[in-house]
Amino acid sequence: MKYTGILLLGWPAAFVAGWWWGPGLMEVVPANSGRPAPARNVVTAGTQIPAAAKPSSPLGGPAPIVIKPLTSLKEVLAILGPDGAIEDEAGAGLAMMELMPRLMITDVAVVQAMLTELSGTEGLNREGRKILTMGLMFRWMTVQPESAIGYSLAHPAMLEDSKEMNMLGLIYMAKARPEAARSLAALMPEEERDNINQFLAKLEASANPAGVLQDPAKSKGLSKDDIGKLAARWMQQDPPAAMAWMNALPEDQRSPEITARVAAARMQQDAAATLAWIGALPEGPEKSASRARIIENAFAGVKDSEAFEAKLATLPSAWHDGARLQWMSENQSMDAAGSAELLKALFTRSPGLANEMPARRAVGNVATSYTNKGDFDGGAQWAMTLPEGPAQAAAAGAVVQQWTGKDPGAASSWITGLPQGGTRDAAASSLINQIQREDPASALVWAQSLSSENARREQSRGVFQAWFRTKPLEALQTIQTLPPEEQQRIFTK
Repeated sequence: MKYTGILLLGWPAAFVAGWWWGPGLMEVVPANSGRPAPARNVVTAGTQIPAAAKPSSPLGGPAPIVIKPLTSLKEVLAILGPDGAIEDEAGAGLAMMELMPRLMITDVAVVQAMLTELSGTEGLNREGRKILTMGLMFRWMTVQPESAIGYSLAHPAMLEDSKEMNMLGLIYMAKARPEAARSLAALMPEEERDNINQFLAKLEASANPAGVLQDPAKSKGLSKDDIGKLAARWMQQDPPAAMAWMNALPEDQRSPEITARVAAARMQQDAAATLAWIGALPEGPEKSASRARIIENAFAGVKDSEAFEAKLATLPSAWHDGARLQWMSENQSMDAAGSAELLKALFTRSPGLANEMPARRAVGNVATSYTNKGDFDGGAQWAMTLPEGPAQAAAAGAVVQQWTGKDPGAASSWITGLPQGGTRDAAASSLINQIQREDPASALVWAQSLSSENARREQSRGVFQAWFRTKPLEALQTIQTLPPEEQQRIFTK
């Protein structure tokens, strides 16, 4: 089970969390609590807001806010109704909205007494008892999480499954005393500890990323993506320390994701040093990912060519082709002929770019520029001038996707003339996806013509799925005409 904070308790508890934690919201303090009033918005229990601060009532008069603590289980049960029955989520939400503001200022000793009395009370239905128990435990957890968790562990059937409520208590502890929360987590059932410690690490890391990253016990179980995010945050707080940690990271603990996030964060601190650092990295996934992340950040939202060229000048010249490709992949409003020639030039100078993901998006954008003008022949001819591989296949597929809607016969004739291979398979797959609803029989013939075994199986299965939705008897008859081994190949994953 993955813990995702208060949402584990369902939407009623999410409402409670928003009421208790929400920034800028009203906090209620008992008039006799002895606790100093916080600096932000405060309503004293049992008193009213001064007239000048009261919002106007939609019924014409002022709407005073009076909040009094609940002092007995009898008062609580009165809110739930005479039989304590809660039948649906709306009822649960209304009960929570009335209960929680008043329970939050109820003395904890009174809450504990209510829980004891509740255990011997009959007449509440299952949902009503759960809502009430959750509200009482929530109040206890916010003030004395250790004792509340201890009580919860001693009464595991209290909420039917109390681990979510225990997690809530640990959240409260971790905000102020993370080490104490970790110590208490050791008392949780063994099968839950790894997930709990991982969650606590994320919570602690939001305020102290360096402490978590430098402690193997705390960072254990965090994903590479989580570690990358924490490292980027640390870089924003203390660049020298974060870089020292990054450079000392063992090879088996590094990853392209971590390096790229650190590079992007450091770029905001010291662009020159970051570019020099990336330049010194060995060629490989870490260097490529870092370069791609910085390029992506640099040109995000840039549509104007002059602004693009100005930013391009701030990057090393060796990055320019990759940057142009990234920009073209994000910019869909481009001149077909001019962009087609630019892509061909980029792939000629840097053949490896044709195999990267931005190349597939970029060629798709150019292909769409051709097809939007109705120049399907021009788009198809341009696609075949690209280097054979993923970029050419993506371009051919993009052209056929639009071409089939206008003239499926012409698109089919062009695909028929292509040599067997990845480009023909991509173009044929695009055709299949367009015609399988209206002409599944023809789509199946095309699917059976694909050169890739996986593509043949997946496309044939997709055709039959679409066929069964429209003409199930016809699809079944067609299946029965196939050899048994072909049926097994298509329908066995």
